[in-house]
Amino acid sequence: RSSGKRGPRLQPGCGRAPGVHHGRAQRVQRRNIQTHVIYSQNTRGLKTDSALTEAIDALRRRSGFSAGLQETWRTGLEEIEEDGFVFLGAAPAVQNGRGSKGVGILLSPLAVAAW
Repeated sequence: RSSGKRGPRLQPGCGRAPGVHHGRAQRVQRRNIQTHVIYSQNTRGLKTDSALTEAIDALRRRSGFSAGLQETWRTGLEEIEEDGFVFLGAAPAVQNGRGSKGVGILLSPLAVAAW
């Protein structure tokens, strides 16, 4: 080249940039990697044990790994185990009115084993 600048090398005889063959990129082999689904949900109140059981059933039906839960409206620090699932909650010691605040994480049995 007369400009002295080095550009991308071309494949001999093809006239295209490396990795491109007749307009298509070369396929990249992907590994089979196991993935886990993590959900997030504003629960708008998870005050009762039946509501927590419903959240566990929803995670089980969806085969989820875990779920981050917001606005649980529960009180204090909690660790509740039910059917191999674990709920970890953190909220104010006292709720005012209908409640507000509070977060939690719901772990599936697989997530509990990893924890």
